[in-house]
Amino acid sequence: TLVRLIDDDIAIIALNSSKPNPYPWRSDGYIPTIQLDALKNILQDEQIRHRFVFVITHYAPRLANGLPDKKLHGLHNADEFLDICQDINQGAIIFGHIHHTYRLKLDNLKSELFCAGSATMDGREGAWVFEIDNDKNIKAKKLYWNGKDFCIEE
Repeated sequence: TLVRLIDDDIAIIALNSSKPNPYPWRSDGYIPTIQLDALKNILQDEQIRHRFVFVITHYAPRLANGLPDKKLHGLHNADEFLDICQDINQGAIIFGHIHHTYRLKLDNLKSELFCAGSATMDGREGAWVFEIDNDKNIKAKKLYWNGKDFCIEE
């Protein structure tokens, strides 16, 4: 678990959900229990609670349709991870692995989920640009490739 504090307003927490996948038909992962326990404690810390919190990991806790990914492709302990993330008052959960850029709001979370998409996959290029205002509200703009240039969706 890695924590970075930015000024007095933002915290970035990175969790490692990647693991070796020796078989080509598997591309799945999990967040180790020790990191989930650390996340739970970090989110309760007074230095973190008042900040906008970005939580970052590799595997998607949910697909764009809100459902969990397949067993051999997804985050095995996504439900446990998202349960812990319910303690985030203002934040965003950021991940990759799925080669589509999407944004998802789940009913049980205050934070939205953002899939980074792919920086290099032809036809699926994308990313997110985030702005956090003085009230710690997020404005997310989708970065996309129009075939010639990267553009920001307003």
